[in-house]
Formats: sequence, C-alpha cells, structure tokens
Amino acid sequence: MPQRVAGLLLVDTKAVADNDEQRAHRLKVADRAEREGTGGRLAESTLPNLLEARRTKRRPEVVASVRVPVRAGTTWSSTST
Repeated sequence: MPQRVAGLLLVDTKAVADNDEQRAHRLKVADRAEREGTGGRLAESTLPNLLEARRTKRRPEVVASVRVPVRAGTTWSSTST
C-alpha cells in the first residue's frame, strides 16, 4: 500500500515472540497510549528504552532528535499478538 504508507521504522524488533510478562507489559503500554495519547509522559518514559544511558548523558542532541518523533506519536496496537 505505497499510497497509504510513506515509510516504516521498526525499532528494537526481534524475531521471537514475547513471553507472557513481555506481552502483558506491551499491552499495558498500548492501552495507556490509547487512553492518553503517545506524547507527554508516555513518550518521555519510552526514551530510556530507546537510547543507552551513556548516550543520553553525553549527547543531549541525540535525545532531542529522538524525542521529536516519539512525542509526535507512534501507532500502537493492543490487539497484536
């Protein structure tokens, strides 16, 4: 569907399925995103998972460049398996 999707970014993906605990956490985050939106607190709480701790302290410009698209919103699906 190139007319509907301009691009796709897969971040921190893996080939194996989540275990029960990981799936429950993912669904909890997705529910929160649907209730509150993906900006604000949810976006800020996601940043540490996207960047290594050393980089966030030494390279604030990297954090800023990641913060913009994260705060702009991400599509979440609570029905994914």
